[in-house]
Amino acid sequence: MADMIDKAIGLVNIVHIGSAAALGYLVDYRIFVCMTSWVHYCKYIYQYYWRTARTLPKYAAWKRDVLLFKTIALLNLAYIYGSPYFTKMVPIYETAVEPEMDYIGLGMVVVGYFVSISATQALGVNGTCEYTHAHPRSPTLIHAHTSQPLTTAHT
Repeated sequence: MADMIDKAIGLVNIVHIGSAAALGYLVDYRIFVCMTSWVHYCKYIYQYYWRTARTLPKYAAWKRDVLLFKTIALLNLAYIYGSPYFTKMVPIYETAVEPEMDYIGLGMVVVGYFVSISATQALGVNGTCEYTHAHPRSPTLIHAHTSQPLTTAHT
């Protein structure tokens, strides 16, 4: 059972998310947001610099972690942006005010989700990285949009 959970979510991820959730609940929700929102970016940067996921199992675990934390980051955004609209009154400075619809902010969120979903549909889950060189079977740097090796020399 533990092996299935580790393969699906990752035991380290469960401990990290659980700790963040506990601190967010007991202290301040912003702790949870900070501990979960940028993890996928840090994992991308670490992978691109150190190239640690060189085998298929390590690459699968890296991809699982990135997708998990990106999902949590998007859920954080949806909750933070949408929660005032799901409650009737929002307490601000000991007074309750009716939230006004922020059409510009809503438009930015919708456009961001649209771009992300469109990129995933066009490139696939593996191709939505800036470069696909994180994959262990890719011996050279391959540009995700052209599938051609990147070169530094002008031809």
